[in-house]
Amino acid sequence: MTDSPNSASKTSYPPRGGGLFGVPRAFAAVALVWCQLVFALFLFEIPMHLADRFLARKPGDVFSAVLRGMARWFFRLYPFGRVRRIAVSSRAFAKPCVIVANHQSRLDVLLLLTLPTNSRWLLPRWIAKLPLMGELFKSGKHIESSDRSRIGASTDPGLNEARAHLADGRCVLALPEGHRSRDGRIGQFRNAAFTLALEAKVPIVPVILDGTGAALQKGDLGMRSPRLTLRVLDAIEPAGDADSLKNETRKRMQAALAEVRQKRGFGMPSGLPTRAALATVVFAVVALISASIYVQAACIAKPPTYSGSRDLKEKKLEKFDDAQTLDRENYWTRSRGAITEIALSGNPWQRGYVSARFTPEQLKAQEEHLLKMIDEFLPWPKGPVRWVLKQGIGINNRDLPQHVTEDEQLEILGLVEGSVDHHPDDVPLYHRVLNYHAAHDISHMLIDNPLIVKKDLIGCTGFALWGKATTDGGLLLGRNFDWEAGTLFDSRKVVFYVWPEKGIPYVHVAWAGMIGAVSGMNAKGLAVTINAARTSDTGPGRIGTPASILVKRVLNEAENIEQAVKILREARVFVSDSYLVASASDGYAVVVEKSPENFGVRNADKEGRILQSNHFMAPEFAEDKANQEHKERATSLYRYERLNELVEAGWGKHTPANCQAILRDKKGKGGKDVGMGNRNAIDAFICTHSVVMDVSDGVMWVSSGPNTVGSYVRVDVRRMLEARPQGALRVAHNEEDDLPRDIEHFMRIVDFVEFKKQLKLAKEAIDNGDEEKARPPVKTLSNLNASAWETAYFQGRLAMLQEKYKEAGEKFELALSRDPPYEEIREEIRRWLQKASDQ
Repeated sequence: MTDSPNSASKTSYPPRGGGLFGVPRAFAAVALVWCQLVFALFLFEIPMHLADRFLARKPGDVFSAVLRGMARWFFRLYPFGRVRRIAVSSRAFAKPCVIVANHQSRLDVLLLLTLPTNSRWLLPRWIAKLPLMGELFKSGKHIESSDRSRIGASTDPGLNEARAHLADGRCVLALPEGHRSRDGRIGQFRNAAFTLALEAKVPIVPVILDGTGAALQKGDLGMRSPRLTLRVLDAIEPAGDADSLKNETRKRMQAALAEVRQKRGFGMPSGLPTRAALATVVFAVVALISASIYVQAACIAKPPTYSGSRDLKEKKLEKFDDAQTLDRENYWTRSRGAITEIALSGNPWQRGYVSARFTPEQLKAQEEHLLKMIDEFLPWPKGPVRWVLKQGIGINNRDLPQHVTEDEQLEILGLVEGSVDHHPDDVPLYHRVLNYHAAHDISHMLIDNPLIVKKDLIGCTGFALWGKATTDGGLLLGRNFDWEAGTLFDSRKVVFYVWPEKGIPYVHVAWAGMIGAVSGMNAKGLAVTINAARTSDTGPGRIGTPASILVKRVLNEAENIEQAVKILREARVFVSDSYLVASASDGYAVVVEKSPENFGVRNADKEGRILQSNHFMAPEFAEDKANQEHKERATSLYRYERLNELVEAGWGKHTPANCQAILRDKKGKGGKDVGMGNRNAIDAFICTHSVVMDVSDGVMWVSSGPNTVGSYVRVDVRRMLEARPQGALRVAHNEEDDLPRDIEHFMRIVDFVEFKKQLKLAKEAIDNGDEEKARPPVKTLSNLNASAWETAYFQGRLAMLQEKYKEAGEKFELALSRDPPYEEIREEIRRWLQKASDQ
């Protein structure tokens, strides 16, 4: 090694950046130091000043001790790297001395602070200027060095103060290079430290640092995993002049540095697992707090400004026959059967405000139910997981307002101003309601996420028939909106009649507090429904227009299929959905399949019909792995094939009543009896609304519940929209025009509800190995739903408890023959079948 640090053109340091985890490592280091500084200065600054003033031997002792403790705890807590200590002992600093160290990186400060001595530093100016850390150094009575001399006597004015510390029994630490080495070599020394040692007649104690420069290079944002060495050399007694002492010290330090680099291997220090665990906790806490601060500061949606009239706030609800009205008859609501009807007109804010005024109890119940339902999907510990999920959704959805038009935001603002905030301690109500409109997309985005317990929850089946498929050649549409959100959303569905200030009037089926649509028809005879799907390009990190708002946009703006396809194509989305679009003016229907990065329009595979479940069939998605996996493992393809059987069986005879019968079908493929509630069936008793539309005549029928078994209430879309709000309230409805209830299953719905309760009891008892407690619910399953796969499966599990292995095997084979949905369930049954066969 030569004397000149620049004698070689190539640096001995590794490439910059620290690799894949360079920036996270640097962030962890900075976050840890800042946490310590904030903790010390903002919580204990006054106690430290008092202790330093009245308890310390000399001013600055307390702050110096705090700095030393912070540095030591940093290396205990920091989750990356190792520190090797050679000859580091308090005995080396038992007497006053001048400590000199080489300088490679800003990490040197933390590493040198761990030395077991109450020393004062001749500070380089950059240390004194560090935020917070510099304040602590100054409070510790360290000395700012201004020496620039490399030859001759030192001119540093801080030497007098340093001499006083040496005379008082303390050590003084200096970095004689004055700046960081750019290549790891020891540079030329300045004179101050050596002049001080000669004048004070105290020894020089050299300290070697290595690895700090390789870990954190000057000007680099990334950080390598630190492999640090701290070595204390033997003291050098002062002799001769400053130059000779300087040169001798530098020579010894160069030799020692070369020796250190020849012996790099060393074991893991003691306490590493504890250090790693604590560092992980600290890092996680800092990350979560930072995320929360970021969400509150940058991710909360700001409500738009509404400058129009708010006169509706002064008006009271009034009775008009069987309806409630606001502002005379321009806004009204009434119940018809088990369905709520709401008529809305005016500008966006007015429509949103009136909608909320009409449904205060529903809004409260729905929000409470939705929050409870989210908890059921989350694993333990639910509170922390919910909090983390909320921060993640907040960050992911921070740009959501950019994909919702100003009019749509104003309508949501009206909803908010017409509502009561039942969770004022949560995020602002406007932000919550905006994100509630993306509930379909958020839940869809989180499918298969490790934070979510339940999987494969996508449902919904739809179809459109026309021409030779129907009795009169008219265009019919049917759809089941499957959403396992509980009975609340089934029993409190709303039919909205909307006369917007701009655009096309429309009717859609949704729920209170929702401006978006999932099933609807407009005044131009355009009908749209939506089904969820799965593709490989969905997941966290994306954002776009919520699907329900996009459907509403189509109903409000499109007159035909061409215009609807254009709107859907141009919109940006963050999950995958298929849109069944039927047009009276075109006389046919298409399915638009759209993912965040892909788009396809699927036409009829046979003239007069198009079918829809939850997988994509357009050529653009033929190679999508997630779509293929969904067809193989979930229920979508099975329901599609059963739907095809039913449509073909009624070809040429399809009517609205016939479409209703298809939507109520509870059989498996080939008409197999698979019991009630099998998710492979078109009707699995999870439908929150079912709709039949005669698109040609401008009529729809909406299920009144429960699920599909109640009557379907007739809604004269075209007639109601033409009559405007005042006239629509007077349109007469005849119950005989409704589609009838399913008498058989209307009586059996209670049995199915009880069946689901008994399933839980049977599972709990069998999982606990309690044969006696398991027998009654298993027997009840057979009485309530004998053909279900669950019944045979739990009969087999009970037989396994009773060590009746042959009987158990037969029951598991029977369960498999009943077409259990989802590959995960089938795999579970096969495992039990194998266990029974092995006995």
